[in-house]
Amino acid sequence: MAAARSPHKEWDFSHLPGRRSHGCNGKYGASGYNRHLREKTKPCQRCRDSLNHWRREKKRGGLVPRKLQPCGTNAAARRHRDNAEPLDLACRVAEAAYTAGLRKLARENA
Repeated sequence: MAAARSPHKEWDFSHLPGRRSHGCNGKYGASGYNRHLREKTKPCQRCRDSLNHWRREKKRGGLVPRKLQPCGTNAAARRHRDNAEPLDLACRVAEAAYTAGLRKLARENA
């Protein structure tokens, strides 16, 4: 008589928290997988591995949340806009400087 197999999957010890696999776009996380979905193509194995690693890390609490940038930076201005908050003067100046730099770069490369 054959031994009954357990209905549960065996433990997977191959997960290495420090080794982040990158998708075909060179980034870690869901961005490569989501790009495949937007382009309506089948996600490649690298992007699936990156997404699965990111999900495991998020589930186990291993991902450290990003620190909020202080007011007076373009990131803070974007955060204010995303949260529908009024922009303070420092963020307005930072956003204007960032936009001016992008325009200057575009003119130089054109």
